[in-house]
Amino acid sequence: MLPALPGALEALAACAEIRGEGGTAGEFRRFAAHLGSLPEREGVDLVRQLAKDGSLPAGFATSVCEAVRDIARHGSAAVMQAAVAKLPRDLGRLLAVPSVSLTETLDLHRRFGAVTAADLAAVATLAGLEDSDRQMLALHHRLLELLPSLREGHPRIPLGRAYSIAEQVTSTLRGALPADTEVFTVGSLRRYESTVGDIEVLIGAGAPEPAIDVAVRALEPKDIAHRSGRVASVVLADEQVTLRAVTPAEAPFALVHYSGSGHHVRGLQRRASERGWSLSPSGFLVKGGPRPPVVADEAGLYAALDLQFVAPELRHGDDEIARAASHSLPALVEVGDIRGDLHVHTLWSDGRDSVETVAYAARSLGYEYVGITDHSPSCAASRVLTEERLLRQREDVERMRARLPGLTILHGVEVDILPDGSLDFPDRILEGLDIVLASLHDSAGQSPDRLLQRYLSAMRHPLVHVVTHPANRLVGRHAGYPLDYDTLFAVAVETGTVLEIDGAPAHLDLDGHMARRAAAAGVMLSVDSDCHNAARLGRQMVFGVGTARRGGLEARHVLNTRPVSEVLGFFARKRGGPA
Repeated sequence: MLPALPGALEALAACAEIRGEGGTAGEFRRFAAHLGSLPEREGVDLVRQLAKDGSLPAGFATSVCEAVRDIARHGSAAVMQAAVAKLPRDLGRLLAVPSVSLTETLDLHRRFGAVTAADLAAVATLAGLEDSDRQMLALHHRLLELLPSLREGHPRIPLGRAYSIAEQVTSTLRGALPADTEVFTVGSLRRYESTVGDIEVLIGAGAPEPAIDVAVRALEPKDIAHRSGRVASVVLADEQVTLRAVTPAEAPFALVHYSGSGHHVRGLQRRASERGWSLSPSGFLVKGGPRPPVVADEAGLYAALDLQFVAPELRHGDDEIARAASHSLPALVEVGDIRGDLHVHTLWSDGRDSVETVAYAARSLGYEYVGITDHSPSCAASRVLTEERLLRQREDVERMRARLPGLTILHGVEVDILPDGSLDFPDRILEGLDIVLASLHDSAGQSPDRLLQRYLSAMRHPLVHVVTHPANRLVGRHAGYPLDYDTLFAVAVETGTVLEIDGAPAHLDLDGHMARRAAAAGVMLSVDSDCHNAARLGRQMVFGVGTARRGGLEARHVLNTRPVSEVLGFFARKRGGPA
């Protein structure tokens, strides 16, 4: 065991240093050196004694004894595996790559403060690496190759869960930090991606180091994967949350860099390079060009690059920088533009709350109208509407209309599109409703062409107003129906049928890119919560609007940014009646 032990202790020291446990790292290295200075027989006897009763030479800490005992009991490979598991997630994944050693990973961490994939991306694109530093240049090129696959095969966090954790973190930090401290959520969460790779929070503070101290204490994390002067990776609700503190001058650059996407940031870096600057997470670096302007906020950073401000939801790395250069980006829809929610469930089907609770929740959000749209008989939900229950629900709706005259409560249904293309309620029932949503929850094993025909049949029905979550995707589980969406969009326009962007975190469908295609085709869209819990009515609308913004949608593309009279007029035109 002795010949391998000093090397194992050195490796544990590197892990401890990355975690921010400098004292422990130093002890491991000192004891490894001590063993190396002893004759082999004496070293073996010392290690055996340590493993047996924990007797340490004077001046060594108990952490050394525990490490030696663990190695003796479980083997160095198992102990190292456990140590790596406690590291910040992305550095642990980097260590799993055969072409990157622990020494190189530690060097990246020491020299550049690399903790997350975003840090590694900054290193990989960092200008100014010295040509003479051949080893670092070689690692730099390997990182460029490795980054796209670093997280392949690793589960991502659903948007709803990541949002909840980040909301708790930011609320706690705003209460604990001085009033002039800024707290931002960054990463894919800020861009409203359907799944999130990192939960990252940026703190803008005049004194970053004390701010990190206060933040970590306030959060009381289950574990700390890394702790340094300005960065901490902590474990909360079994997820890693990275906190990063920067000065106010650095904040605009850090916001852009750590919000991503990587493709978007690299596009900005190329644009900065054309002006003789290097764009880093902490500011502009001059590389032969004129002195860059002082940047006060994100908009100022884009302005310095002669760009229109690009909203985080549009930072895909597609055509947004070219459009920003020509100042042709859209004025994106905002949550404040939404006047009502057309898709909400209650206790009458698989919702958690009564019509009364939903109505009061809608009013508290400032909505002018809300659609009560529970499931039809054939839906595989825990409860469904029958014709008799639908009539009883109308009485419930009428009672709430009398109580809340300032809120228009639309009585409707989310009716299933059956395998033969017919609807799950007869026309005589649908005619009496204010709003009819049609959904294709069950593919019935049919081909994409047949599924499309079911949709087209429903859209050509004069009593169907909205097709909900058209791809019927389940985030992280099912990509959605592989339909001919160009035909779907064309028939939606032809028939005056609204297509939905669903804010339920399980759907987020149409997704941003598909919503952009739909809007470009002339489709009228709605952004709805599809909420089954009144307490989440506002949150799921935020997700829906975030998804719509990812598609570049403006308020003019979204039906429920309009007053209820216009919404009902749109529906009336579909039915062929007077607007």
